[in-house]
Formats: sequence, structure tokens, C-alpha cells
Amino acid sequence: MRNILLAAMALPLIIGCQSKDREETLNTDYSHLKLATAKQSPLVQSNDSSRFTELVKNGMRLQLNNSHLVQTLTSAEVASSQYSNNNLHEAGVDEIDRVQYDGQHLFVAGLPFHGPDPDTGKTIRILETAPAQANAREIGALKLSSSTSQLSGMYLLENADQQTDKLVAIAGTLVYAPFHILPFSGGIWHNGSTDVEIFDVANINAPKSEWNITIEGAMLESRRIGDTLYLVTHSMPVIDGLTSFATTEEQKIANERLIRDAHIADLLPHYQIKGGPKQPLVSANDCFVPRDLETDEGFANVVTISVIDLRNQRIAETLCLNAPISGLYASQSHLYLGGTDYGDGQNTVLHKFRMSANQISYAATGVLPGTMGWTDPGYRMSEHEGNLRIVTSKFGENNTRVHILYVLKQDPGSNTLSVLSTLPNSEHPEPIGKPGEDIFAVRFFAERAYIVSFEQIDPLYVIDLSDPANPLIAGELEIPGVSTYLHPINDDYLLSIGWQRENNAAGTRVKVELFDIANIANPASITSVLLGEHHSYSDAQYDHRGINLMQVGSNTLRFTIPAVIMDKPSANDSGYIYSQSSLHLFEIVGIDQAGASLQTRGEMVVDQPTTDRHWPLAGYLDRSRMHSDTVYYVYGNDVWSAYWQAPEAVGGPF
Repeated sequence: MRNILLAAMALPLIIGCQSKDREETLNTDYSHLKLATAKQSPLVQSNDSSRFTELVKNGMRLQLNNSHLVQTLTSAEVASSQYSNNNLHEAGVDEIDRVQYDGQHLFVAGLPFHGPDPDTGKTIRILETAPAQANAREIGALKLSSSTSQLSGMYLLENADQQTDKLVAIAGTLVYAPFHILPFSGGIWHNGSTDVEIFDVANINAPKSEWNITIEGAMLESRRIGDTLYLVTHSMPVIDGLTSFATTEEQKIANERLIRDAHIADLLPHYQIKGGPKQPLVSANDCFVPRDLETDEGFANVVTISVIDLRNQRIAETLCLNAPISGLYASQSHLYLGGTDYGDGQNTVLHKFRMSANQISYAATGVLPGTMGWTDPGYRMSEHEGNLRIVTSKFGENNTRVHILYVLKQDPGSNTLSVLSTLPNSEHPEPIGKPGEDIFAVRFFAERAYIVSFEQIDPLYVIDLSDPANPLIAGELEIPGVSTYLHPINDDYLLSIGWQRENNAAGTRVKVELFDIANIANPASITSVLLGEHHSYSDAQYDHRGINLMQVGSNTLRFTIPAVIMDKPSANDSGYIYSQSSLHLFEIVGIDQAGASLQTRGEMVVDQPTTDRHWPLAGYLDRSRMHSDTVYYVYGNDVWSAYWQAPEAVGGPF
């Protein structure tokens, strides 16, 4: 391996080798090394493994030198059957969730720390539902093979007869990196491992584990398309014996020798099938690095995309990249990974990968000014007819926020994502957002985009993308409060979940609102509903899986959202106390015609304060499913039920 440290930049230390007949020179001054940022050049496959090796090892040297090291990540589909499914960002691209339902059985992944059983977070409950009676009963449970992992969620697979026959559980363990390794964060969870376990549930009364794989590295994201799982993990190389607080020359020399002598194959992630021997997940030659990588840069975080054939239970393909990643979006044909370049200003670097038939391959890279913000980056991106639409934000003149919508295209034979159009532009210079406003919600739907910005009021922008080369702001509406989740129902109606603050109160109330967008030049609010008093909140405000939707006939959409409701002890009291945890039922009637209305249908109250407890038992990762006229509410690890027409008559817990 070629020398990667510049001896002229530091005074070398002369030490004795194990052989007394010779000496070697080791450089332990890493001051000239720098953290590799997201590069603005296309990725190239690291056919020269030494190039990749030096990037990873320099990253480890920076880790010891207390430099910044780890950067991690941070659904317009409506069910029309008699039972509801998951709320997805992209139709046909399934997302992991802790609750799955196939119309007969409800599968619930346990949350740790809920209940006396220490294995709660390793267990999936199986409940047989009886929607005609608004009832359910537990008929079994699945337990992870791993004794150390905690469930992240699961997927269901259907056979040719569209019957559920496999359950794919994803779980993981995490290892903590203390602040002295990552001083900018005060410590961060990373590394650990990710477990994928496939259970045969064709005979629901005798489910069994068929296959499991353990992959080194923590899961960033996953997506399922058909019988293929795309699993994105990241890992940090570990070398036993490294001294984190090296202060003496001897300790620094020992560290450098360990890094120098480490083989790159030992620093990359491995996997095990059914607890068998460890096998390399990727090789250095499988990994992609930025084309304009400099020799004094380092980045130890290895991001791996594993393509798993769930039906044949095998790793079909893997791909690795050594570049900062801070966001993910997947269409049915492409996976996009984004990172932020903090060099000259702030730029978003996007890497595009093709997905097809248990395969993945690198396609292109694009660079845009700005970042993808603090909300879920996936919602700022959308692929439509081969083009990628994306919204970024940056600070412009006078340190004010500037928001830009880009339409990107990949030219044939090119590995570059080029800009087809932007908004604002010379023809349409109107800004997205008022001065100082940040973006709180973005949603693309066919040839439109909906963007909500906020500082004092909530402007909703309707953007016309019918001509991808000439986008424009078609309409705008200013309303109180802010939307944090947008759900297009069709071309005429838009649903939003968010919050509203009243009278300069310290907290906010949960807000549900329906918009008429039939005339995109003149969007209008139809109705809004406020839940609870200030400091009330809902999972659905920031997690699209918290809202569940089901279309009934051609003109009615039912949906449910959970909420932790706060109330005032008395009218004159300035404080707020916990009142209840409940699932709130809504209907939008008339979605197939003009004049639709948003109507409340009651609430399922499943938890209230007691004499000794003044806080909710759960209230996070709540989920719900609907089946005909029955609603199932998963609160913590318990399941409750009620008829749609009588939500106050709650049955359970099951």
C-alpha cells in the first residue's frame, strides 16, 4: 500500500520494530488530515483497493484525532379494499412498520420497556381479528432468534394466491460511541448489527423461523419492492487495542501501527447466515468513492446497500460507498442517497442507483445548492416520468432562507444529474416562502407539488409541474398554524396534519385541515379541526405511518390519527395537564365531487391519568388499522378495538 501520510508535514517518530535489525518511521501527527465531505463529482468504483483503504484508514486516524466523523440519516396511496394497509410515501414501495395487517391477522412488533417481560422488544404478537364483532384474540407469537436484538419493524410477503405466507422481521443492536470519539455530538449510536429474519406464517397456528442473516452495521433505512428487500446500513471499522485517549508517544505509535497493519477486508462489514461463519459483505473493489477524492481526506463510515432476495432467501447483490449520507428516497425503479457538502457554502450531493430484479447499480450523481432541511429528506424528493423533483433550502443574502425547487434529469450515457429547471427562475421569480420562513412540509403528487413554509403564518404553495422545464407557483394560501404532513387525496382535495398556536401560548394544539385545490390558482381551506389544548401532540404530525386511511365507496375517505391530549385543570388555570391518549376518527365525505366536507367521528380513549400517574403510558409509535366498520388501535403493545359508529365503546386490551 502506498504511503498516505506526508512526512514533510510532521516530525516523524523513530521507533524500533519487532525485528532488531531494522527501524521504521511512523507518522502520528494527523493534523493535516481532513474529514471527507460530500463531493460534487460522480462516484467511481474503487477498483484500486488501496485508494479506498487509505480513505477508511484516514477516517480512523481522524477518529482518534477527535475530528468529526459520523454523519447519519436522519404517501399518497389510499387503501380501497375493505381493510386498510400501511400509509406509504410511494405506491408500490413498501416501508418498514411495527404493525402489519393482512385482513385476517394483526402482527404487532413489541416496543421494549413496555411491560415486565424483558423480551417484549424481541417478540411479534399475532392476533386473529374478528371485525364483524369488533374483536381480536392473540393466537401466537414470533420471537427473534437473536438474543440481543430489538425489533425495528417488519414486512409481509404474499404468495401467488395473494395470501400472506412470510413475515420479514428486521431488528438490530447498537453500540455507543462516547463523546471523546465524536465530540460534536456528545456521543452517538452507531455500528452494532442488523438482523433480517424470515418466518413462515403460511400455517398461522405453527409459524416457524426459516432463515436469518446478521449484517454488521446499523440500519439506516429499508424498502421492499415485491419479494426484494433493499437494506441500507452503515458501519464503522473497529480495531481492537486502539487507545482512544492516546497522549504519550508510545500510545500514538501503537495506534498508528494497528491502523497501518490492519487489512482492509477486516475493516469492512461481514454477515452471518443462521449463526454460521462470518463472510465478507463487500470487498474494497465493490465500493464507490468520489472521483475527486484527495489523498489527505478520510471517512471511516461505510454505507452498504444489500439487496436481499426474500423468496429465495439469499443476498442477491451488495454495493458499498464511502461518502456522507443524510437522506434517502426510493421510487419503484431508483434509490437516491443524499449527503451535504459543507465546503464552499452548503450543497446537496445526490447519488442515484438503479433497482431492478434483485439488482442494484450506480447510475449518476448530481449537485445542488442548499440542504434538504431538518424534516424527512425523502419527502423533499419525487421521481416522475424519469425526472427527479427536489426542494432544497439555503441561506441567502442577509442570512435569510431561500428555498428552491429543482427538476433534474439524467442524460443518456451520462453519469451526471443535470438541472432541467428551477423555481424561482427568471420567468417566475416569486420566492417559495416569505422572508425568514422555513419549510415544514413538502409533498409531490403527479404533476403538482405542495409546499408549506412557516414563521408566523402558514403559506401553502401549489406548484404546477405539468411542464417540467417550466415550473411555476400556481396558487398560494395563507392560514394560521402550520402543516407538517400533507396528503393529496386526489386532484381536488388535500389533507394536512399539523399544529396551531393560539394567543402566544407556549404550546400548540393538533390541527387537522382539509383544502380544496381543484382550482390550483385559488386553493381554499374547507374545514379545520383542533384537538386538545396546548401541548397536545400526535405521531401523525411527524410520522406518516401514524395516520391510517381507507376509502369507502367512491365518495368517502376515512382516516384515523392518534393523539396525546392535554387539558386545563380549570378555565382560569394557565397550566396544562395530561388528559387522555386516544385515536381520533375522521371522514371526508364527497371526495368525488365538489363540496367535500371534513367530519369528526369520535374518539377511542384508551388511557387516562390515575391518582398515581399523570403521564401517558405510551403515546409514541401508535398505529391503527381499519377493517370494514371496525377500528383497531395499537397503543404501546396492546390492541384495542371499536366499531366506527361507536368509538366510545372500546374493547380490549387484547
